[in-house]
Amino acid sequence: MRDAQSLLDQVIAYCGNKIENDSVEEVLGVVGSTTLEKLVEHLIKKDSIKLIESVQSIITDGKDLNFLCRDLAEYLRNLMMVKLSNKPEVLLDIQVCNLQVLQDQSKAFHVDELQQMFSVLSRTETEMKRSSMAQMIFEMSILRLADVRPFHRIDDMIKAINALEEKGQQPVVLSTTSINSVQDELKKKESFEFSSDRCLDSSSNWQQIKQEICVRKPVFKLYLEQCQVLAFSESSLDLSFIDGITLDQVKSQENIQLLKDAVKLVCDREINVTLVLSEKGSIPHTNSSSSRLASKETNINSFNQSQDKSETEIIQDALDVFGGVVIK
Repeated sequence: MRDAQSLLDQVIAYCGNKIENDSVEEVLGVVGSTTLEKLVEHLIKKDSIKLIESVQSIITDGKDLNFLCRDLAEYLRNLMMVKLSNKPEVLLDIQVCNLQVLQDQSKAFHVDELQQMFSVLSRTETEMKRSSMAQMIFEMSILRLADVRPFHRIDDMIKAINALEEKGQQPVVLSTTSINSVQDELKKKESFEFSSDRCLDSSSNWQQIKQEICVRKPVFKLYLEQCQVLAFSESSLDLSFIDGITLDQVKSQENIQLLKDAVKLVCDREINVTLVLSEKGSIPHTNSSSSRLASKETNINSFNQSQDKSETEIIQDALDVFGGVVIK
């Protein structure tokens, strides 16, 4: 109460007998509701440039960033109350906030976004009090708010994956780097409605085929990066791989069938698939350079035949794949 009386004395000394909101805000170094509304509008539009410009203008006007951080957090709290409550006016101070503006702005945010933003500002206020770089901390935090996105519900993604499995599709393996993109991959899967009239040329066909394969089996993206199309005709697809390890991974009957199915879906025709090892990745049998050249076209059945290799050949295979030198 003593602090409140002291602040009132300051305002009276500045304003005289007529006290207005703008004058109080100027004396106390706080921002008004109008400024907060504009900041939130910039957040809704994800306009980082406008956000920073507004912050710089507030600093130029001599406002206290600690107060701004706290007031903005309170404003986000009010948005949450408006979004969740049937009677938000009971939870808000209607005298200092515009209920209609809050209701309109709350529609642009997901509950997850408001919670994340509040958490960011809460941590920011604590860090600003402990640091000599309060302005920079606040600027970085306000930019972080513009990049907040709602969380993906794991349950919804699992249901979508299970739905694919029920349709006979390959299951998607989730990892920390792929879990946020599962929904995007599922949308891609739904958008690939190919027909024979879209079979324009070999180049465009192959791109469509790769997309279809990677949607069904994402790990194939790594394999396809290591191969080159030697021939793609009405009846055959010949692929060349730069190393034997990748070739061994792809040449299984299941993967061959996956390639055939993708071509069938994109081009509406049955083909034979042939996999070969490129000259660069061919397996040497002697130390002479001339004997290291392999045939450009080798039928896939030849790779299913086991061959005995000497220790020297095995070491050379490893050098071809991984590089390096032999230290004796």
